[in-house]
Amino acid sequence: QDYLLSDSVYRKSLGSRLSWMHPLDNHSRLSSYLQQITFDFPGHFQDNATRRIGGASRESTLDGGAKLLQYGFYGGQEDANEPDKPHFSYRLWGVHLGGSLLLGNNLSVSAAALFESRHHIGEDKLYLYMRRDQQLSVGLSADYRFNERWHLLPQYTHTHNDSTTELYEYARNTFMVQLKWDFDNEK
Repeated sequence: QDYLLSDSVYRKSLGSRLSWMHPLDNHSRLSSYLQQITFDFPGHFQDNATRRIGGASRESTLDGGAKLLQYGFYGGQEDANEPDKPHFSYRLWGVHLGGSLLLGNNLSVSAAALFESRHHIGEDKLYLYMRRDQQLSVGLSADYRFNERWHLLPQYTHTHNDSTTELYEYARNTFMVQLKWDFDNEK
């Protein structure tokens, strides 16, 4: 995956993911994954990094599929490729919880929360102390199907990041509306 900035490549990402799923019963399943991603910054090789993460979650349906509950955890590490930049490397762990509720034939609502903690491995060379970040994201969304194939999908997300380095503290609110059309795959 490439990210462009002013019509030139800012970052290239290449990754792989190994997933495993195990049904527990007719209503629940466990899943886990291992993932590795390399980040390449053309012209800024000192920012190149590799991320390795593993996680697991459980998903359950209730009331004949009208409710869905999912929760899980993950952890890993991102390492800067330059050995003299350990302050760009960090360990991370996170937990997530989400669910959805079918409110009728044409409407479902969902909510999710994610907490992630990042502990940088080396001392920040500018601020001269160890950086630690804690991020909390919560989101709400709806899926309104207004005919056989068309959906309206509003979504709101609030993210708050606390850091020992004030420069990296922020709060972000995003609102998005999508219009979705389903293909007829039965023909």
